Amino acid sequence: MLIRPFEEIRSRADWLSVETTREFSDVVIEKVTYKSGELTIVGQICRPAGDGPHPVLIANHGGFGGLPDWDDPNGFCVVAAKAGWALAESSYRGEDGSGGQVEVCLGEVDDVLTMLDVVRAQSYADPQRIAMLGVSHGGCITSKAVERGADIDLAIVIAGPTDWNSLMPALKRSARDESMTPALRRVNQTLVSTVEVAVGGTSERYPERYAKRSPDAEKIAQWDKPLLIMHGSDDTIVPVQQSCAFADEIGDVKAYRLDVAGGVDSQPLAGCEALTWNGPPTPVETFNADRYLLTYDGVDHFLVANNGRKRMTTDFLEFLEAKLPR
Repeated sequence: MLIRPFEEIRSRADWLSVETTREFSDVVIEKVTYKSGELTIVGQICRPAGDGPHPVLIANHGGFGGLPDWDDPNGFCVVAAKAGWALAESSYRGEDGSGGQVEVCLGEVDDVLTMLDVVRAQSYADPQRIAMLGVSHGGCITSKAVERGADIDLAIVIAGPTDWNSLMPALKRSARDESMTPALRRVNQTLVSTVEVAVGGTSERYPERYAKRSPDAEKIAQWDKPLLIMHGSDDTIVPVQQSCAFADEIGDVKAYRLDVAGGVDSQPLAGCEALTWNGPPTPVETFNADRYLLTYDGVDHFLVANNGRKRMTTDFLEFLEAKLPR
């Protein structure tokens, strides 16, 4: 893995434009643009108002529709900044007026790695304390960034696809399953269409293209920084079994199944029997290992069911504090 000296990165990495969109007593929100290869990409920075340097959190959003919290005083971007983080989130190629087209966990990784270089070079950023977090499509992007040797100190992957070749047929089945709600069937139909257009065909016809977009567990296993994988057990978009298999392939991952009351259930999830599931207590109090898989009973892909967003956010913030204290 080649890591360029920080001085070299600072000398050449910068935003094309920076616009302060909102400014509070404690937080500044900026809309930024930067170059990723030949493309101009749009992004957002939320950072504490003070000079810093502040620890950095690169947040990779899910889906293919762009940032969910533009200029939102109550969005996660601002919440993280209020907690002391300089948070950077990129619209990927083809989103929010950025150049290029959606590629699905491919060129988007270039965009995120380039933004990482630019953020690292800013005076408000602490280059020695950088974490990356991704949800769904952003989780896949985060895993691929780690695979490619991202110069970060910690990674968190939430409900990220790890095997597109098995995921696509499952999404197609769900899109036809009349036991699913009409809204969920439409979501799956849209996902299938978006991915197949971006990839240029079906997984049956072009399995190698889908494999190229799937994180390589063997390479990630060589990464020696803290890694947290999180997944809801009731995910009907990306099955939790994908994260189980991924954790098993990476190896040396401590697996915990968290029930709806916040306790630990040591019984394995169906399809996840290959892993050793730990019993109580929960790991959150100490996080004394470097690799974890946490699954959440009753939580869906959108982290809405059973207060999933709050439960996961509380736990990954504890992981950040344990492994990358501010």
